[in-house]
Amino acid sequence: MDVQSTDTRGFGEWANCFTGICRALGYDARYILDVTDHVWTEIYSCHLARWVHLDACENAWDRPLIYEQGWKKKLSYVVAFSKDEVVDVSYRYTLHPQQLAARRGNDKAVQAKIGLVKFNHSPAKKNSTTENV
Repeated sequence: MDVQSTDTRGFGEWANCFTGICRALGYDARYILDVTDHVWTEIYSCHLARWVHLDACENAWDRPLIYEQGWKKKLSYVVAFSKDEVVDVSYRYTLHPQQLAARRGNDKAVQAKIGLVKFNHSPAKKNSTTENV
């Protein structure tokens, strides 16, 4: 697959590939979605006993503030997708939690999408006999 030709920026493809490579190497890895326009990877470090930010497109290791501080992004939702769960990790990526919360406002559409994804990945849903429509 020619990763760069499938998207003009390639962020999504690189993050997908990199997250997959991390998992293939035995790391507990998750795909991170910033709903404003970027994706990256986190791996769980047993040594550090926490999730570590990795952005293959930016050659960044453990620099979660790169987007807010370096890129001057106005984050609202940052969501982590792992093999087991979907988690809102927005507050790990900001020094200004009150501003982040204010940007979220009452965005019911985003909250509903995150809730639906969480439901679709829940153990109750996995054990359900009903089909997805």
